[in-house]
Amino acid sequence: MDMDSDSEAEQVALELTQAQEWLRIANEAWERCREERKRKEEERKAKIMVALKLAAEQAAELAVDQEQRIQLQESVQVSSAFNLEVDFIFSRTWKRWL
Repeated sequence: MDMDSDSEAEQVALELTQAQEWLRIANEAWERCREERKRKEEERKAKIMVALKLAAEQAAELAVDQEQRIQLQESVQVSSAFNLEVDFIFSRTWKRWL
């Protein structure tokens, strides 16, 4: 082998080493980006789950409030009807006494 071939082989070996280093750096950067995307996706999913849980809790509270209002309305209606009946009976009884 002559000097030119040795020099050329050394140059090729150096370029190969540099290319391998660039490939390693690129792969590490790609892996960091992939992990960052994965982390952001997990954060997004967690936020969605929190929002869904909050919405479900609020919907349940609204349903309970609505049911309580309905029961209160029915109770007031029954109470009003009862009071009217008592007033009617009282007024008839009172008229007899007069």
